[in-house]
Amino acid sequence: MSIKNLFGKTVTSYNDVATDVESTDFIDEIVAKRDTYLPPIDFADPKNFVFYGSAELYYEAAIKRIYEDYPYDGSKAEQIDFEERSSYLERWLFDNKYPKTTGHVVLGTSANISGKTGNFANTTVSEYIEVHGGLHIDSTATNLDEHFEHSAKYDAAKNRTQNFNCDFDNGATIEFWLKKTSFDTVNQPVEVILDLWNGLTGTSECRIVVSITGNTSPDPTIIFTIKEAGNLDSNVSIPFTDLTSFNHYAFSVQNTSTKTVIRTYKNGEEIGTTEL
Repeated sequence: MSIKNLFGKTVTSYNDVATDVESTDFIDEIVAKRDTYLPPIDFADPKNFVFYGSAELYYEAAIKRIYEDYPYDGSKAEQIDFEERSSYLERWLFDNKYPKTTGHVVLGTSANISGKTGNFANTTVSEYIEVHGGLHIDSTATNLDEHFEHSAKYDAAKNRTQNFNCDFDNGATIEFWLKKTSFDTVNQPVEVILDLWNGLTGTSECRIVVSITGNTSPDPTIIFTIKEAGNLDSNVSIPFTDLTSFNHYAFSVQNTSTKTVIRTYKNGEEIGTTEL
């Protein structure tokens, strides 16, 4: 309902007003929210509000209540009611720190790849996300306790010995969403989605490359390449035709006693199996 339609309108009952909103509860919650007092406290610094107890536990309890109890699928009235029943700290965390959207990056054809031969997309301006295998301490930390708090945790019992551990005996899965609307039809390069490499060559080289090329007929192709212990590259290809929307692709790799089994998936459905 537009604002101009409110003027001159005769309201005969509470329910008449509610016909233009989701429910009468919504009106009640809006009124309660309007009348709620919020103190001018900066909760980003615990010294502004913590005088007894543990500041860390206050923050931990507040964020836990949000991610466990917030009515994500509830009505607007239920969401406002949750806010009204929240502490000032919980309100501040939800408004200022709690993630409310998902993020993504848009990458072009300009990622440089080293140690590989062939028609790979290379330019002077690199576009890629680089992650080191680790484990590394947090180089930005100034105090010893910050090194432990913000660094990767080593735990061999939970298979946390490095940031990326590609062990085919235990199995490994690579998955990603892909929307690809155009290709470089002139140079027809291979564009790399993932390059997982131990940085070695020869018999010590272990590498997985997931790439994509439009230089195939009749359809573009996603290529999954493995080089293990210096053996020749082994390729698995997935043709795809739906370029205008996002699709989910996955490769799972598992060693058996005699072979390596690679299964490919699209949108959760297995579409092929390759044995090496």
